[in-house]
Amino acid sequence: MELSIDMETTITRKSNAKNIEAKIRNGIQAHSAIRIAEAIGVNPSQITRWQSEDGIIPKMARLLDCIGYDSPKQDLKLVAE
Repeated sequence: MELSIDMETTITRKSNAKNIEAKIRNGIQAHSAIRIAEAIGVNPSQITRWQSEDGIIPKMARLLDCIGYDSPKQDLKLVAE
């Protein structure tokens, strides 16, 4: 199976992934790494590591873009147990 992607598609995909990554990072800033860490059961330092250049957030943004995910609703509500 041969996969052919033109330059325009590549540039658009990178741009979309960066937009998704920015939304994730903005959400973390808006809701604080501490609250997010408590809500998902990890240490706050883990959230910082995820945001590094080689961390999971940039990778997950590329994955979400690759599968065509784009949330139409921008509201986020965290509930810590």
